[in-house]
Amino acid sequence: MKERFSHAEQPSLISDEMERARLEAENALRQTDAADFELHKWLSSPDRRLRVSDILRLHRVLMTGLTEYAGNFRPAHVKIEGSSHVPPLAEDVPALVEDMCDYLSSQWASATSLHLAAYVLWRLNWIHPFVDGNKRTAFQVMFVFLKVNGKTLDVPEPEVVITMTDLAEGSIQEDDLVDWLKKYTF
Repeated sequence: MKERFSHAEQPSLISDEMERARLEAENALRQTDAADFELHKWLSSPDRRLRVSDILRLHRVLMTGLTEYAGNFRPAHVKIEGSSHVPPLAEDVPALVEDMCDYLSSQWASATSLHLAAYVLWRLNWIHPFVDGNKRTAFQVMFVFLKVNGKTLDVPEPEVVITMTDLAEGSIQEDDLVDWLKKYTF
C-alpha cells in the first residue's frame, strides 16, 4: 500500500516527529469530542443542517498546533502524492464546499442517510479543502451524519485505513462507499 500525503507550501510548526505524533493523537481525541458536540447540537435542532463553519471547526480542533491553516481552507494548490487525483484549485474550494453543504440540505429529506454520509465522505476528500487533515475531518463529518440518522458505524480499524487510503487514491467512488457503509452500519 502506497502512502498518500498532501503537499503544500507551508512552514512546519513542529519539527520533532514524536511531538507531532503526540499532538496529532491528542487532537484526534479532541476532534471526536467536537464531533459529539456537533451531534448533540444537530439532535437538539430538528432543522439543523451542515454548515461550512461546522466543517472548519472540526478541522480546527484536529489541526491546532500542527499547521498555521488549522480551521481554514488551503491557500494554494496541493498535490496528493501517490494519487492520480488532482484536487480543485484553491480559489474554487469555498464555493465547492458550500455547494456540497447545499446539496446535503436539499437531499436531507429524500436521500438515504447512507447516501448522504457516503457523499460527504467522498466529496470532502475529492475537494481536498485543507492543507492536511482532509480524510480525518471528512470521516468525522460522515460519522456525525450517520449518528444523527440513528446509524452506528462498526468497522475494524484496518478496514477504515484501507478504505480511506483507496478514497484518497481515487480508486473508490461514492457508490462504493454506500456499499461499504451498508456492510458496516446498523
